[in-house]
Amino acid sequence: MSSTDLYALSTEGATFTAMCGGNGGDADNDESCLTVAEIPGAQDAYALGDTKKADVAGVIRMSGAELDRFAVRWVARRGLSL
Repeated sequence: MSSTDLYALSTEGATFTAMCGGNGGDADNDESCLTVAEIPGAQDAYALGDTKKADVAGVIRMSGAELDRFAVRWVARRGLSL
């Protein structure tokens, strides 16, 4: 599935999980969280968002492979290790 096709998929019913850090850490109400959910009915397709104020938040969609490439490059760029 190409990344352009992902925006044609509905995220209705998706369950987002918050991954937080900064601004107080892992609090559920922390505004420094990224959110991720599998897109219902799609294979290896995800929606990303954040916990910022609802009027400025958006949803980004990526394939699993795109997220994997991002994660590898992000970890390397930040000098982190797993």
